[in-house]
Amino acid sequence: MNLEAAGVPVPAEREPGKRSPAVAQAFAVLDALAERRRGLRLSELAVAVGAPKSSVHRLLATMGELGVTRKTGDGRFVVGPRMAAYAEPAGGELTGLLGMFYTCAEQIRDRQDETVQLAVLSGAEVTFIAHVDTTKPVRLQTRVGRQLPAHASASGKAILAFRGEEDLRPVLATGLPRLTGATLCEEPALRAELALVRERGHATEVEEMTANLSCFSAPVLDGDGRAVAAVTACVPANSVSPDRARILIDEVRRAAAELARHR
Repeated sequence: MNLEAAGVPVPAEREPGKRSPAVAQAFAVLDALAERRRGLRLSELAVAVGAPKSSVHRLLATMGELGVTRKTGDGRFVVGPRMAAYAEPAGGELTGLLGMFYTCAEQIRDRQDETVQLAVLSGAEVTFIAHVDTTKPVRLQTRVGRQLPAHASASGKAILAFRGEEDLRPVLATGLPRLTGATLCEEPALRAELALVRERGHATEVEEMTANLSCFSAPVLDGDGRAVAAVTACVPANSVSPDRARILIDEVRRAAAELARHR
């Protein structure tokens, strides 16, 4: 069908590497709002995306009309309800986990005051799709969309232990690069670690990704026992007492089980 003859506007061909500044800026706004679940004021959002307030205001006006963003009663802007419709086909079952994750993670943060994250497997990496931060001044620097090599993260090991060989293959294909002296860089060692994770139901990581960081993670399982995500608590320390580790492991396991029930 000839679209031009039918009166349908046809976009001009765009040179490779070119992009629309307005579209890029709109996604920058969404990225900033996704990282700050309680929202941002206009001035804060302008600083976050590095754009004039007038430009951001115009974007928000259009995005608000479309339901992509919305303004709260206290003047903050947050991600709007239309984004859930976009997320559903891409995220499927994961979309329903987010609300319950924030409820569980905020309770853990209130009890333990540590950063809690929700991650999914993306090929050879894990991608963090939600987090609740500790109130402590020294904390893990994280954000929505942050990615880490699966073999060197507690989240990655928690998920891989409850996935099939087809999901482990892309991880092994990376060569298991060494990030610190504690990183598991040999296939037999990683497989042995994953077997241990399956046996005990949780994963740990002490300075395998970076110095002075310990993480504890539990898989969110579907009805077939397959991990769809992982809940992780992270402590900016290279040593955590056995009692403290046990408490954090219990916390993430309870949260992961709660998310599994509400999938």
